[in-house]
Amino acid sequence: MADFEQKALFLTLISVHKNANLAGRDLSGLDLHDMELPLARLMKANCSQTNLQGANLEQAMLSASKLEEANLREANLKQADLEKANLTAAKLNRAQLAYAILDDAILKDADLTGADLSEASCQRTNFSGANLEQTNLNQADLTGAIFKDVKLTGADLSGVELQRADFSNTDLSNVNLNEAKLQNANFVGANLTKATLTKADLTGADLSNATLIGADLTNAILIDAKLDGVNLTKATFKDAKFGNNVIETITLGGVTIRSKSPGKIDLNQIHLIVANLNIQEEAPSGSSPASPTSATTASTEVQSKTAQDPAAPSPSPSFGEAHEPPSPPPADASPTVMPDSKQPPPDASSPTSTDSPDSNGQKTPPKTEQSDEEEPGSPSPP
Repeated sequence: MADFEQKALFLTLISVHKNANLAGRDLSGLDLHDMELPLARLMKANCSQTNLQGANLEQAMLSASKLEEANLREANLKQADLEKANLTAAKLNRAQLAYAILDDAILKDADLTGADLSEASCQRTNFSGANLEQTNLNQADLTGAIFKDVKLTGADLSGVELQRADFSNTDLSNVNLNEAKLQNANFVGANLTKATLTKADLTGADLSNATLIGADLTNAILIDAKLDGVNLTKATFKDAKFGNNVIETITLGGVTIRSKSPGKIDLNQIHLIVANLNIQEEAPSGSSPASPTSATTASTEVQSKTAQDPAAPSPSPSFGEAHEPPSPPPADASPTVMPDSKQPPPDASSPTSTDSPDSNGQKTPPKTEQSDEEEPGSPSPP
């Protein structure tokens, strides 16, 4: 059967039997725009470069299907099963994917601008290089999803399940992650400028070298989070919880704090930073939480062992001022005379640095005023 006859037969089957079994069939390149295909069985079907714009595929079964470069703009894919489907470079602008199943699907370089994925299941879905601007991911399950080099500017991810998700080097500026579940997520090198992370759970998350300038982490949980090299300038941490955060370098308020010793900066020891940021410290079991201390000056170098060594001077880091060392005393400063000293102060007119020798070569002590207590046998003053 010629290719055009086979495609004509498929079109007839689709139009007459909307739920016909087309599993494994080759539908690549067909123009099926605006077709009514609810409940269609298209498992493992080849729909590469197929035009399905505006098509109704509600509750369709498309698991393991090939949809590379398919046109699914404004298509209805509500509750559709797209598990393990390949949607590389597919056009899904403004597509309806609410409650759809996209577990282990590939959406690399796909365009999902304005798409609705609310409450969709996207576990381990690969979104690398995809455009998710203005995409609705509210209440979606994105556990283990990959978002490398994704455009997520302004996306709504509030309350989303994102445990173990990979956001490395991703632009997440102005993203809403309110109450998001981000345990053990990877944010290495991510841009979270002005992101909303209120009440977000970042337990065990890796934020190394991430940028959180102006981010809101009010009531966020950052216990066991990796914060090495993170930029937290102007970030809000009111009532945030930190604990067991071991870092080497951190930037706060434009001040970079580094560890000088082979050991690392432990937020459990830097109580001045904790107090200044108005955050809560998760105390180890069996110990009482440290009391906060007010901070007044900044320090660009912090020893991690300062809190352990009572003899060491305690740094006073703050996050808006540069540290100024104390002024040295004047070179000609005179030593302080204790109040109970019997030694009267030297005459201002007489030399104080050295004694002058007399005519016999003997040194004559400087002249001093008579003491209140006179020695026996000394002549009375005139």
